Amino acid sequence: MLPDCVERDAENQTAVRIHGREVSVVEAPQDYWRWVAEGRYDSEWAVYDRWLKPEHTFIDLGAWVGAHSLYAAGTVKTWCAWSRTR
Repeated sequence: MLPDCVERDAENQTAVRIHGREVSVVEAPQDYWRWVAEGRYDSEWAVYDRWLKPEHTFIDLGAWVGAHSLYAAGTVKTWCAWSRTR
């Protein structure tokens, strides 16, 4: 079950708050999004808050579900996420 701070919309998307920023994601993997909502990654987002600037480009190699790219996209001018598929 998803935590209270996560809401599903009509198109099977889920709204998740990543360190105060709301993003829309696909529901899976539920455990990961629950950890994000619980603040387990807040120290990582804080590093991004400190070092990323609007003129930067963010490159996420091995993006998996893209949480880091989604968070960085709220700050940087350009971003690219790449994840290997099976």
